Amino acid sequence: MMHKLLLKNAQFVTSAPDTAHLSQYNLAEFAFLGRSNVGKSSLINLVANQKKLAHTSRTPGRTRLLNYFKATLQNETDVDIGIVDLPGFGYAKMSHTEKAKLTEMLSEYINLRPAICGIFHLVDIRRDPEPDDVALSQQLRALERGYSLVVTKSDKVVKSKRKITLSKIAQAYGLESHQVILTSVSEKFGQDAIWEQMWTLASPK
Repeated sequence: MMHKLLLKNAQFVTSAPDTAHLSQYNLAEFAFLGRSNVGKSSLINLVANQKKLAHTSRTPGRTRLLNYFKATLQNETDVDIGIVDLPGFGYAKMSHTEKAKLTEMLSEYINLRPAICGIFHLVDIRRDPEPDDVALSQQLRALERGYSLVVTKSDKVVKSKRKITLSKIAQAYGLESHQVILTSVSEKFGQDAIWEQMWTLASPK
């Protein structure tokens, strides 16, 4: 009998100002990161099947904490996982000191957090690939921690142009189109592909 893959029982656990203050929970951990206003918290809510799990703000760059959630992937067996909402980067009005502190925080988390088994790097379908995003993608893929490029807000592009837009984005990042996850919160799609990637990386081998 085939089982339908689902993510359930998502709940907030804690917020931490840096990696040192974030406890280890002995769970396979998935990080979501991207530029401010990329729709990260909204996508986490879609993935979690909840409307208000991750806080969404109308003010870009407001979040400065590592927000940790836990959930259960349900398939042939249940697998508990951790989800981490990382602060958005690239906010123009952030001071140099704040940017440096945020960069250090993200670097420490990504490089020193042993529980990470998957990283979802979000980019806005409407924005041309930024050089620092492309460089970040290369750095994350080199870590071999289950990197996924996730394109958000695809509903902002008409359906007839999404395929070619996705192809251009993939090419800019040195990926094939099938290696990029297309998502839309308003049209409620893309979460299945994220669940599948989580299951592939977190399920018992």
